[in-house]
Amino acid sequence: MCLHLPWLLLAVAASAAWLSVLLYRRRDPSLRGLSWVLLANILLPVAALATGRECGLLGWLALFVFALTVVVPALLRVLETRAQVLGRAEWAARLCALRAALQPGGPASRDRDLRAALAAARAGRTDDHLALLKARLNRAGSAARVQALREQMLYLLLQSRRFADVVALHEADPFPIETQPLAASGLVRAYCELGQLDRAARVLRALEAGPAALDLAAAAQLNHARLMFLAFSGQARAVADLLDAGSSFIPGLPESARAYWIGTAALYAGQSEPAQQAFLRARALALAQADQRVALLAEEGLRRTTMPTPPTPDVDRELVHLVLERSRAVLALPRPRVRMRQVPVTLALVAGNVAIFVASYLISRDPDGWTRVRWGANFPPAVAAGEWWRLTASMFLHADPLHILCNGYVLLLLGRLVEQLYGARRYLGLYVLSGIGGSIASARAAQGLVSVGASGAIFGVLGALIVALLVRRRALPPSWRRGLLTNLLFLLLLQLAVEWKVEFIDHAAHLGGLLSGILLGLLLVPRQRPARLRVGLALALAVAALGYGAVGALTCDPAVTLRKLPRQTVRWGELTLEAPRYWKFKEKEDAFDDPMDTNRVLSRHEYDKVPPEVRHLERSVLAPDGRMVSLHFYVQKDHVRIYEPLLADITGSVRFR
Repeated sequence: MCLHLPWLLLAVAASAAWLSVLLYRRRDPSLRGLSWVLLANILLPVAALATGRECGLLGWLALFVFALTVVVPALLRVLETRAQVLGRAEWAARLCALRAALQPGGPASRDRDLRAALAAARAGRTDDHLALLKARLNRAGSAARVQALREQMLYLLLQSRRFADVVALHEADPFPIETQPLAASGLVRAYCELGQLDRAARVLRALEAGPAALDLAAAAQLNHARLMFLAFSGQARAVADLLDAGSSFIPGLPESARAYWIGTAALYAGQSEPAQQAFLRARALALAQADQRVALLAEEGLRRTTMPTPPTPDVDRELVHLVLERSRAVLALPRPRVRMRQVPVTLALVAGNVAIFVASYLISRDPDGWTRVRWGANFPPAVAAGEWWRLTASMFLHADPLHILCNGYVLLLLGRLVEQLYGARRYLGLYVLSGIGGSIASARAAQGLVSVGASGAIFGVLGALIVALLVRRRALPPSWRRGLLTNLLFLLLLQLAVEWKVEFIDHAAHLGGLLSGILLGLLLVPRQRPARLRVGLALALAVAALGYGAVGALTCDPAVTLRKLPRQTVRWGELTLEAPRYWKFKEKEDAFDDPMDTNRVLSRHEYDKVPPEVRHLERSVLAPDGRMVSLHFYVQKDHVRIYEPLLADITGSVRFR
């Protein structure tokens, strides 16, 4: 484990530094507490590396602090969103409070305060909580604290459906709409509920033209504002599409709330019967989840469907078109929580890699080089001898559990994004062909004798994802595209910088896979013009390569492989003989080294001490003067069958000068 700790600590420090840069770019004074947490995550690993205590208490402390303050809060955020979707408000509040405790002064603290306002509104304690917030506002000493408290007040009034008070709060001391998307989203809702759609349009237009439209952190609030404006504008079809089951337009929005907004849009479109059905569904879902607030809203919506149909609102058609265009771009995004059956190629690749690793692990928990060659590892001398099937087979082999765990996790994260952007056929083609490109680079560089792993293909997937973000920039929301592209480029540079100091990593395979993925991404990225020929050719090559690799791995005989490896003619004293080219002649020891088996595999001297796992094989050659010259071979006992044909060839190739 200590072998991996230095680069792991370096990755922790670099990740914390990058998060600090992102935090600084937001220029939010309320996040100062989180800045100190990230500073600790930078200093601890740097101190461990500087003092050489990577495997000591300081190194493990750095990893523990990073996991506790960065990794665990991210997992809690996922669980919190899931609890919110399931209508478990109490569990979501508890998870949010725990997240805020682990990241003091971070976004979780604001979420916790907003959840407290929501709980007060649902409990009917709006006036009491409003008085408490006003008292805190009078004592607030910083502009950031004043802004946060006013946001909480607006949110409290909004959740209590006191829309006139929301407008009054804003007009008494206007919010900077362009830089406060949460408050602006609340204002859009308030103006829409009060029937002042023109004023809601002005607020939303300012949001769309401001920095919030390019800020990934503000995407959820902006999408809320878009949804409400479209619903009160009577855009029933658009709202139904945005809130379709499985849509990630507003992550965490419960099904009951989705049904309510679909009903609201239908109501303002003059479609009474669809509106009634949607409100009935919203009420049933809300009651099943014990969400009284949405149930009451659905009841109110049902009453309104029995009244005269409201007139179609007079809205800004240009703004509606802009909002629809940007909302549909959000729908075109890869869904982060897509079901596995929707990304079958990713699921099949991960499952295949895991299954092959488990099978090989059950056969041998610590396989040697020749065992990996038998299974299909990328062995440059064998590839040079014509065993090209190894370029594909080696992608599905892994060295140890940590190797398959890391590669499988990254493949699952990146693969489901790329498969949704490219489609299943394109994705399979670029994955396999990128992996082959990485294997070719590895075989050409011959950095190590045996190479295994899906890393080259995964780097190819990463390269293709970067290409898609650059080429399809007009089809993707700017905030999402820029945020993801920036993070991917940083992670790519971090990975390349960290791994360059680690000798056992196959750098050539990673770079070769990355460049192959970029090239294939340019050829296969979906465009307006059809590319059926390129896609079909890539898919056919990928399927053929997979079949070729499978047949080669199932029929491989290491003895045959070893015997046909490229050879070199060596002058050795009075002898000349032919030995495998990858063997190294050591003049000082007067012997040949075979890195795949043991040191000094061939010598003219018999050694007194031979390890118990090594077998001594002696072969004699008749010299022209009648002498018998002995050749001493030292081979692992488990490999004798593999080496015997080669040893016979070497003995037969001996010539005297």
